Amino acid sequence: MLAFTKTNRLLLAVIVVLCLLQVVFAQDGADTGVSTNDDVSPQQGNDSPVPDDNDIDDDEDTGSPAEAPSTQPVNNAPETPNDNDQAHNPAPDNTSPETPSQTKTTHPAARTTSVADKIGGWPYPIPEAKDATDDIQDGTFPFVRIHEKDLESNKQHMNEPDQALQNALWYLQTKARRYVTNTTVFSVVNKKINAPSNDSHDYMSLARYFWPDESVPGGLPYVRVDGHVNPEIRSVPDYAMLREMIKQVQFLSLAYYYFDNETYAEKATSHVKNWFLNKETRMNPHLQYASIIRGYDMGRAKGVIDFSVITDLLDSIAILQHSKAWGPRTSAGLRVWFTTYLDWLRNSPNGNFEKTAHNNHGTYYDVQQLAISYFLGQDKFAMEVAQNATANRIAQQILATGEQYFETDRPFSWFYSVYNLRGMFQLAELAEHVRVDLWNYRTVDGKSIKGALDFLLPGAVNNSQWQFKNTEGFAASSHLVELLQKAYIVYNASEYLALSRYVSNQQSQLYNVTRLTMPWESLNDGVVRKIHTETQSSSTFLLPSSFLAASVSIVAMMVAPIFM
Repeated sequence: MLAFTKTNRLLLAVIVVLCLLQVVFAQDGADTGVSTNDDVSPQQGNDSPVPDDNDIDDDEDTGSPAEAPSTQPVNNAPETPNDNDQAHNPAPDNTSPETPSQTKTTHPAARTTSVADKIGGWPYPIPEAKDATDDIQDGTFPFVRIHEKDLESNKQHMNEPDQALQNALWYLQTKARRYVTNTTVFSVVNKKINAPSNDSHDYMSLARYFWPDESVPGGLPYVRVDGHVNPEIRSVPDYAMLREMIKQVQFLSLAYYYFDNETYAEKATSHVKNWFLNKETRMNPHLQYASIIRGYDMGRAKGVIDFSVITDLLDSIAILQHSKAWGPRTSAGLRVWFTTYLDWLRNSPNGNFEKTAHNNHGTYYDVQQLAISYFLGQDKFAMEVAQNATANRIAQQILATGEQYFETDRPFSWFYSVYNLRGMFQLAELAEHVRVDLWNYRTVDGKSIKGALDFLLPGAVNNSQWQFKNTEGFAASSHLVELLQKAYIVYNASEYLALSRYVSNQQSQLYNVTRLTMPWESLNDGVVRKIHTETQSSSTFLLPSSFLAASVSIVAMMVAPIFM
C-alpha cells in the first residue's frame, strides 16, 4: 500500500483541488443536451410512461465512436451505410390479454389495490383506418414545436467551425447512416398477441404497474402495485415499436433536411406510410386497447398517454412533406388518419376521462389535442385548449412554491416532476402558435411554469436537496438540460444556460441533436462562451454549498498532518 507521507498527502490535496477547479471552471467540450435515450427505460410504461425514447437526442445505442467528431464542417454527402442497426422487438409470448403469462415472474413484496385500480376502460365504437377520398386535399402541414426559421438559421451556419453544432451534425449523420439501413417494418401488426377485438391493426399495450392478484385463482384481474413495473409489458411490442419508429423518423428527416439526401427521406417516409397508411400494416386511429389490464377487455383512459410522443412525429412530417419521396396523396391520407384519431380522442369515454386527470396524464392529453388540432388547421380549437391550460394545468398542478404535488406524491417523484414539466414546456411551445402566452402566465397566488422549473433546480444541482420519496434516482435530470436551454431563450436569463451546462456535465452527455432545432442566434459557441464567462465572473452560478464544504473538508483532512 502507498504510505501517506507528507509529500504524498500534499500531492493528493493538489490533485483534489485541481479536480474541483476543473468542475467549476471547465469551459471546453460541446454544449450538450438530452442524450440518454429518454431512459429510465423507454420501453417500459403505459400507465405513466417514463420519458419516451422518441426524442431526437435520445438513443439507447451508446456505442463509443471510433474517433471524436471534428470541429470542421460535416461532409454533406453521407457515405453508403455499412452497418445495420436492426430494431429488436421484445420476444412476445402467445398468451391473450385475458390470460396471465406462463412465464414465471418475481412479484414485488408490497401490494396495494383499490376499487379504482380494478376499473378497465369503457367501450366505444372503434374507428378503422381509411383511405383519403378525392375531396380531401394534400395541403401543407405546419411545424408544431420546431420553428422553421431555427432550422434555416442552423443550416446557414452548418459549415462554420462551431463545436456544438458540428458535434450535433456529426452525431445526426452517424445515426442516420445506421437507421437508413434498417429493414424493420414498424407496424402494429407485428405483435403475436392481438387486442380483444382480434384485429391486429388495433394498437395495444399492457398496463405497466399491474400484477397478478395472488388472492384469487388465476390471478385475474391484475391489481396495481405503483412503482413496480411488470416485465410482461414487453410481450406486446406496439408501445416500443411506436417510439422506435418515431425516433428513427426524426433522425432521418433531420438528416434529409441538413444533408439534402433523399435516401434519408425515402426511408423515413416508408416508416410513416407503414404505420399510418399502407393497408397491410397501418394502425387503426384509436387507443381503445392501450394500457389494458389483464382480465379486462378494454384498455384504460391512462393508455392515451402512449401517444404523448406524437408531437415529435408531426414536426418530422412537416420536414418530409417537401421531399420527392413523399409523393401525392400522402398528406391527404395522414390528414384523414389524424382527423379520425382526434375525433376519438375528444369524444371517446377513455379520452374524456383522461382529459380530467390532474397530473402528467392531463398535461400530455392537452399536448396531443393542441398539437394535432393546430397540425390539421383547427386553430380555434387549439386556442381553446391553450387558454384552458392556464386553469386546468398550471393552476391545478403547481403550488405557489413551484412543487408539482401530484408528481412528488409518486415513488418516482423526481422523474415524474421532470416528465410533467416537459409536458408543460411543450404546451407553452404549442400555445405560441395560437398567440397564448403560457410561458409568462402566473396565477394570482404565484403559480407558474417558471416557478415549477425553479423548484427543481436545487435538487438538480445537489440531489440531497430533494426531500421527497424517490426510488428511481436522478437520471431524469438529463431532460432538464433541454428545458434549461429553452428557459434561457424564453426568459432571457443566462443563469439557466449556465445551469444547463452544469447538469449536462453531471450526466456525462456528449451529443445533443436537439441543438439542431434550437436558434443559432442564442446557442452558437460565441454566445455560449460569452455567457459562461459572465456568469463565472459575476458568481451568478454557484455549486451547492454542501459539495464545496465537503470538498474543502477532504482537502483539510489530507493537508493537516503535513503541518503536525
